[in-house]
Amino acid sequence: MNDVNLEGPLSQVEVSGWLNAAAVCVLPSNKEGFGLAALEAMACGTPVVGSDIGGLSYLLAEGYGVLVPPGNCNVLAEGITSVLQSEELREKLIENGAKRADEHGQTKIAKNLWKYM
Repeated sequence: MNDVNLEGPLSQVEVSGWLNAAAVCVLPSNKEGFGLAALEAMACGTPVVGSDIGGLSYLLAEGYGVLVPPGNCNVLAEGITSVLQSEELREKLIENGAKRADEHGQTKIAKNLWKYM
């Protein structure tokens, strides 16, 4: 584990810096609520590979990310490898991820909520 750094709590600015520097965000979840970490990565232009579970199933569906079955390490590795090796896939995921993040941006959510008030 010499190549692994465990960081303590980070500010949102620091988190976005790490996400912007990442080649891929990997979320091998067994349980997941909405999937805010995936949405944050998408907003930073980072492709996401995640388990087909909870909110990730919605957020990453239809080419917005790479979905893999929960608990399947081999398929997870294949998903990560595909993003790292395919420039075309990576660019598509970055573009689609930005759209998905925009769909859930603060302004759009506020406007949608306002409709019901």
